[in-house]
Amino acid sequence: MIDCMNLSRRGFVKATGLALLASQVQKTYAQRDLFPDGNMTVFEKRSNVSFKLDDLMPAKYERFKGILSLDCYIGETGTEFFKLHFEEIVNRMERFFSDVGIKTNVTKVRRKLHRYTSATSMGVELISPEDFDKRMSDLHIPIRAEKFSGFYGGAQRMAFCRYGKEYKNPMIAAKLATHEILHGFSLLHPDAFVGMEEDGSVMSRAPTEEQTFNLNLPIGQKLADRQIGQLHSFLRKGNPYWAFLKANYDSNSLAIEVAKASGLSLNTSSMNK
Repeated sequence: MIDCMNLSRRGFVKATGLALLASQVQKTYAQRDLFPDGNMTVFEKRSNVSFKLDDLMPAKYERFKGILSLDCYIGETGTEFFKLHFEEIVNRMERFFSDVGIKTNVTKVRRKLHRYTSATSMGVELISPEDFDKRMSDLHIPIRAEKFSGFYGGAQRMAFCRYGKEYKNPMIAAKLATHEILHGFSLLHPDAFVGMEEDGSVMSRAPTEEQTFNLNLPIGQKLADRQIGQLHSFLRKGNPYWAFLKANYDSNSLAIEVAKASGLSLNTSSMNK
């Protein structure tokens, strides 16, 4: 409420203008909040969100011209492999994204990660099996390290990789970390729906020992063209971003909505459990 009695004419005009501006901002945006990733996120209303697979994975798209920011936290104990090979792991990840036309800025952070909401930022924790189990428990995610080498935490939009026998070398470590990170940009497993098969891409969910790796590639595998289109569109805050936001950044919820909108059947064994 503006107290007109205690304002000069100039002060009244200024105050009225500020009040009008605040009112316009409230009408334009549903909510503003500053999250721990350091990015001011604006939750805008968008009515034309499509969950159709062709709209999620566009054949034609505009390239993202900004910078993708990735935070990386390494646990204090049981992570000697990650610490020893960190620079090479990061280098391979940066080269992978560069190959699909995306510039990256990878930052090693000292604290455990928090929820990410910006379209252009994500984080991954490289931790021990013990820390993995503790993190899943803290986040109320009912999985155990003994069954998962990595995991994408839906609503939190964070990636986790726990050290184990799967991490045979820096290339595979970079591949596994990138796989989980890409889930945070709405990418699903290639066999998420009945009738679709594994394609040997980075998003393949097959056990590491059953996958084929090309030693001439930064992380041993590529993305399919439609997956690249999906990634660029997400980073530009196109339809994939809004669809994923509507699914609360959860891969399973997104897959369910895509199946309904596209007349597909879910391959339940492929879901991110």
